Amino acid sequence: MVVEETLTSVCQGIAANPADMMSNQHGSHVLRTLLCLCGGVRLDAPEFHGVKSSSALANRLNLQASRVGWNDPVHIHQGFPALLKDIVSAILKCAREDSRTILVDQCSSLVLQTALKLLAGDNEELLHIIPVLLGCRNQNLTEGNLIDKTIARDVVKLMKETAFSQLMEASNIESGS
Repeated sequence: MVVEETLTSVCQGIAANPADMMSNQHGSHVLRTLLCLCGGVRLDAPEFHGVKSSSALANRLNLQASRVGWNDPVHIHQGFPALLKDIVSAILKCAREDSRTILVDQCSSLVLQTALKLLAGDNEELLHIIPVLLGCRNQNLTEGNLIDKTIARDVVKLMKETAFSQLMEASNIESGS
C-alpha cells in the first residue's frame, strides 16, 4: 500500500508537466522506468530500455536472439494498471497540446514508445492513443473521419523525423497491424 501511495504521488507530480521530463534525457529514462514499474515489467527488460537494433530486429522477426536472460519472463508483478493509465493519459494530454515538439523529440518518442509497448494487447487503450499521436481531433473520431487531408500531409512530413518514424513503427507493431 505504501508503494502504491508513493507511486501515486510521483505520478501526480509528473502529470502536472510531463513535457519537460519527457524531453530531457535523464527525465525520459526516469519516466520510462516509472512506466515499466507501473506496468509490472522488469526494470532491466531490454524490450523497454533501448534494445540494440539487431536484437530488436530479431525480436520483430521472431528470431532467437543470443542474449543472456532473453527468455526470462518480462513481467515480475501485476503492476499498477490504474496508475499506468493515469500517467499515459497525462502524457497524451501533453502530446495533444504540444505535438510538434514532443512527437519529433527522441527522448519524448522513447517515452511514448514505452507506453505503447506496455499497453500492447489493450486494444481499447491503443485505439485511443494512436489517433492522438497521429493528430486526429476528437470531433473527427466521433464522426468516423480518422484523419483529414491536412493532418495526413503533416504526418507524411513528420515521418521524415527519425523519432516520429520510430514512434509510428512502434504503434504499428503494438497495435498488431
